[in-house]
Amino acid sequence: MAKYNLGIDIGTTSVKVCIVNLSTNEVEAQHVKDTQSNIPSDTGHSGNKQDVFKIISTLNLCVSKLPKHLLQEVEAIGVCGQMHGVVFWKNDATQKAWEIIEKDTTIRYDVVPERVSNLYTWQDNRCDSAFLDRLPKPQSHLNIASGFGCATMFWMKKHKLVYYPEDKKKLSMQIFKFNVGDNIYSTMF
Repeated sequence: MAKYNLGIDIGTTSVKVCIVNLSTNEVEAQHVKDTQSNIPSDTGHSGNKQDVFKIISTLNLCVSKLPKHLLQEVEAIGVCGQMHGVVFWKNDATQKAWEIIEKDTTIRYDVVPERVSNLYTWQDNRCDSAFLDRLPKPQSHLNIASGFGCATMFWMKKHKLVYYPEDKKKLSMQIFKFNVGDNIYSTMF
């Protein structure tokens, strides 16, 4: 019996998914869809935000288009995509930032829009060089840049645009998708 992996790319403009046969290294099935998730920024042309609900909906749609018999044989999932952006969400004892949607024989996870911020992408340029120069220097050979999630968070805190309660989480888009549950895709297959 062949072994399969599911590849997921949550990109800036589209979501791409594929199932790879590990015996032959052939792509057995794939689906690509533009997210159409860009939304106007509160900072004008310097900001870059995307609607997380649209991104997750696009991901759910792409996976649903893959053959069910192959999805049932998936042994591992690889994820790549935007790495510098940031998403905020709120979980508490009574409500999570996602919900389980059951319809017919399928189950999917969707975000609860009022509990999840927009995605501030790597293309966000709200932090000018003067602002970046005032930030703590990273203990790394890499410099911080506008569009990095940590720089965006410092900027938002300075301008009091986001309230940061103790239980508000901050992570990248890929981590959010897989933080909502270890068995997201096993329940979809």
